Amino acid sequence: MDARSIASRLKSYFKSIEDRSVSERQAQREMASIEAVVPNSKFTDIVFYGERHRTFDEMAGEALERERVYARDGSEGLARRIREQLEQAIADPANTEPYSIIARESLERLHRELDPN
Repeated sequence: MDARSIASRLKSYFKSIEDRSVSERQAQREMASIEAVVPNSKFTDIVFYGERHRTFDEMAGEALERERVYARDGSEGLARRIREQLEQAIADPANTEPYSIIARESLERLHRELDPN
């Protein structure tokens, strides 16, 4: 699946939630089916806990890029990419407060995942 298809499905997912045209269970299944296309990207983190605002196309593109990083560099490479993005978001004075908070919390969570001791 390409970025445009993922973005389209994601947009449809949010529209169906907004319109309340699907049940919560159906919405969860739709998100799971999108995640299945990009299983190593931490897709829900991109969508719901992003370190900055992203369009649907940007979310899809980031998910696919994370899949490429994972395929090339494994989970360590993916963690490195995510850490760098979070650190950049924290350091960016133009980033809004909610996204900065999310970035700091996500970075703390990433550190705990990598070193649980």
